[in-house]
Amino acid sequence: MTNCLATKANLAGRRVACSLTCPICDDHPESVEHALLTCPWVIGVWFACPLGYIGRNINRVCRDEGVVSPGLTWCAPPNPFLKLNVDTSWQKASGLAGLGIIIRNHKGEFKFGKVLKTTTGSVEIAEAQAIIEGLSFALENGITHVCVESDSKKVIENCAGKITRGDWDIYPSLCRIHDLKSKFSAVRWTWIPREANAVADAAAAIAIGRMGTEVWVDRPPSSLVHVLSRDWLPCPP
Repeated sequence: MTNCLATKANLAGRRVACSLTCPICDDHPESVEHALLTCPWVIGVWFACPLGYIGRNINRVCRDEGVVSPGLTWCAPPNPFLKLNVDTSWQKASGLAGLGIIIRNHKGEFKFGKVLKTTTGSVEIAEAQAIIEGLSFALENGITHVCVESDSKKVIENCAGKITRGDWDIYPSLCRIHDLKSKFSAVRWTWIPREANAVADAAAAIAIGRMGTEVWVDRPPSSLVHVLSRDWLPCPP
């Protein structure tokens, strides 16, 4: 309240020779607000603690600091839809692909997650395979209304259009996606930039380093908490 904490900004204001940069994130000036509220690492603590809280003021200040870019953040789906975000981490030399699947509800709460590995001939095939695995996973968990998001524009456009006009290299995958789509009450397709697909991207990276398939229900692994916190959403119960 008295602004007396020895942050880098306050020390510099008292003519102490030092860098203004936060020693934790090494990205923003260390003000009192940054040290207590808006440092990306501190946001993760607020998010993961029992309060599970990120207030509107914190959200606004973080946006001002440039932690996220307006229009490039994840948005919760309308009720009764759940949002299925998928991504892949593909290694061209080996064809190895890590698939990341994240499902959240209209409140932004984490509901399900899955990571697995496969081998494919191209990144587009891997992205389509991630959608297949994601839709199958959603059906297994009784989901009937789903919004599918991916940062692969080519694959999303093919999924949203007519199969007969789809690209030949992912045509078999599109047929499988079409079959799975018919089992839902409603499916929506959305292309999003990579910045808005950060959690699925992080999950795909995790998949590459895992020996087998992993599934999470209600609570994400600790390695994803920090990434989830950037979407300004409540901590899972």
